Amino acid sequence: MRSLTWRWFWRSTIRGEYLWLWLAVILASASVAFMSQLSQSVRATMIAETVSNMGAQLILRSTQPIPVRWAEQARAAQIQVGELIQFNTMIAQGDDFQLVSLRAISADHPDHRWFRFSDKSQPQVVVDQPLASKLKLTLGQPLTLGKQVFELVGINTHEDPLTLIANQIAPPVFIPIGWVEGLGLMSAGSRISHELTFLGETEAVEQLYRDLQAHLSPSWQLIRADQRDTDLETTLTTAWLFLDITSLTSLLIAGLAILLASRFYLQRWLQTLALLRALGVQQKQLIWVFSGQLLLLSVFASLLGMVLGLVLLSVLSPLLANWLGNFTLAPPWQAIYESLVSAILMFWVFTLPIFWQMMQTRPQQLFRQVAQLRRHYVLAWSVSGVLLLAVMALLLPAGLRLPVMLGIALVAGVLWGTAWLLQWGLFRLQAVSSGWLRLVIANLKYDRVSLMLQFVAFGLVLYLLLVLTLVHLKLVNHWQASLDHNSPNVFVINIQP
Repeated sequence: MRSLTWRWFWRSTIRGEYLWLWLAVILASASVAFMSQLSQSVRATMIAETVSNMGAQLILRSTQPIPVRWAEQARAAQIQVGELIQFNTMIAQGDDFQLVSLRAISADHPDHRWFRFSDKSQPQVVVDQPLASKLKLTLGQPLTLGKQVFELVGINTHEDPLTLIANQIAPPVFIPIGWVEGLGLMSAGSRISHELTFLGETEAVEQLYRDLQAHLSPSWQLIRADQRDTDLETTLTTAWLFLDITSLTSLLIAGLAILLASRFYLQRWLQTLALLRALGVQQKQLIWVFSGQLLLLSVFASLLGMVLGLVLLSVLSPLLANWLGNFTLAPPWQAIYESLVSAILMFWVFTLPIFWQMMQTRPQQLFRQVAQLRRHYVLAWSVSGVLLLAVMALLLPAGLRLPVMLGIALVAGVLWGTAWLLQWGLFRLQAVSSGWLRLVIANLKYDRVSLMLQFVAFGLVLYLLLVLTLVHLKLVNHWQASLDHNSPNVFVINIQP
């Protein structure tokens, strides 16, 4: 039976008999692979961009000195640790004074990406470009901080987008951390901020984060690269939901194509099935041969669609890089898993009931048109419904699975009732109709359940397209709608007398 299944599958594929089924499954798999990989890549790019701006995956900030054991624990886990002590003070150059944010940093602190101290054994200082321009500073000039005179050895031209506004009020000044104790500036009222930065393997940093959370002190603040503020989190959640619903909509559209194509192909099997039954082939053998062909088709078409979706996103990556700086493709494993599983499940959602109906073909079908048996028909559609719920659970985020499923189930119930009422009205109309209209209605009565299911499927696609439109409007208008009509949009900071 295995060799027969392969031969029939290969022959039917070469002849193009399964062309539309192939295209439908490829569309389903490719759309999910593309959307899933796009979503994961955007997430990974945003986190990488945040890590690049922060220079670390995790920051521990405190108003009190941080126990040394946390830095030691991190280094033992092969995590790079940077130290910083920060407070506001005055810097003097001759008779000129300026409020600055003094940042005493260790050798492994992320700020060292932008400059270097030539000799940490000597009192050296690096200032930002705005401060250098304001005080007309040049390299080699002496600058006074507390009790110590420092030599200006560098001018930092990098602008940190995370602290841009604060830097305009108190420009940052950098010194090696070893010189901060001798300045005489660290007193009870200095409002000192202590900071440790951590950069390393994701699992090691995540474990350190859990340990810090377990011993969280009231004076601590933990900042993660993948941690976002509430407004941004709401906007991004809406964006991910938009992509998820898009994937689900494309799957349902592909499912409709599978439903229509499978009805056409499986009807063509009637004569073959009837002949095999007349020759004494058992039911189990028939199920094995024909379900095997469909299973091979769904697997190979899903694989092809998955590759197509990933290749398409790779081709579009340069274009996406114009919109998202440093756009990088995420590892494709989740996209591969979701596309293969969802496409195969969606194939059987719309094929299983028709396939099971065809398996009830009787030998009399060889000689005349007879009604198909309906044994276990409800069970087949129930299994399809469970598979459809599994597809939704796979594609939708955990927190939205239940409400979205309930919403879709409610809409499907309304559509089913509407389809039943329309059929009832049409069949009543048949009694008083004539000619072509009477023949059309008679054909519609031939397979009432399948007609109703097509009506429900088309209705769900239109419903999801409407939901996509509403989500798109929410995504575009969320930030603007969160502001008052008269909110200021121009700010002037640090105006001098």
